[in-house]
Amino acid sequence: MLFLLALAVVTGTGCDFNLSDYTPSAEDVCSGYNPSSPFMVEPAEIAGLYGNLDVDSLIYSYRTTANDADAFWAQIDQQAAKSGWQLLKDDEGYRQYELMEVLRKGMELKGQVRIAFDEASFEVLVGWVEQGYTHTKCPPLGEDGSFAEDVVWPKFEEYRNSKK
Repeated sequence: MLFLLALAVVTGTGCDFNLSDYTPSAEDVCSGYNPSSPFMVEPAEIAGLYGNLDVDSLIYSYRTTANDADAFWAQIDQQAAKSGWQLLKDDEGYRQYELMEVLRKGMELKGQVRIAFDEASFEVLVGWVEQGYTHTKCPPLGEDGSFAEDVVWPKFEEYRNSKK
């Protein structure tokens, strides 16, 4: 009852409070269900930074023990391609990938990953969001794409810029 009262107060005061947001643990990041796992190369010091349970999404960092930036990116590209991810954007130290997975005829699942790599510290920042299902006969389900643009990617950029 006390929880409901607190929730009513928070909701009634207009606070921006989302019960679906959480800080993932290293175990969450390394769990069996992490579609962004192809973007992990020799990870150490894994830190979960942000997650959301309603719109499947994760932002986390790790330090790679790989000692060569070119080899790191080559392994990322190889692992990503093997898992069906396609490169959308390649900027210095930053890449963006997309996955379209056909679940059954006419139904697809869309995901996006952004990865930033700091060559000086060998720190890697990864953001992943599942952007919803699409069906050839229906519009996209949910607002996952706009949630990513409004919440997930700004948080990713905030973490990325804090390391510069």
